[in-house]
Amino acid sequence: MTLQDLIVASQVLFLLYFIGINSGYLVLSVAAFLTPPPQMHRQALHHALPSAHTSFEPPISLIVTAYNEEALIVSAVRSLLQLDYSELKFSSSTMARQTTRSKS
Repeated sequence: MTLQDLIVASQVLFLLYFIGINSGYLVLSVAAFLTPPPQMHRQALHHALPSAHTSFEPPISLIVTAYNEEALIVSAVRSLLQLDYSELKFSSSTMARQTTRSKS
């Protein structure tokens, strides 16, 4: 048996393995497609899908800090207030640099 015969034999074995594994996956996929879960027989599909807002959403806190952002803070806060999330807590803190001028 030459080296070329070994290479051809390993390629054939690899091809048979590939065909066998993918045939098994195909059989499992067809079986899963043809056997829907029991709850699908009792109700329509749109009732089985989760709703947009459930009581299982984790609460989220948004903290917005700004420093000398007088011009942009209003639009930023408005866009954050438009978020559609049931458990949202919002806090904003702003700081402005106070300059003091000394008269000479």
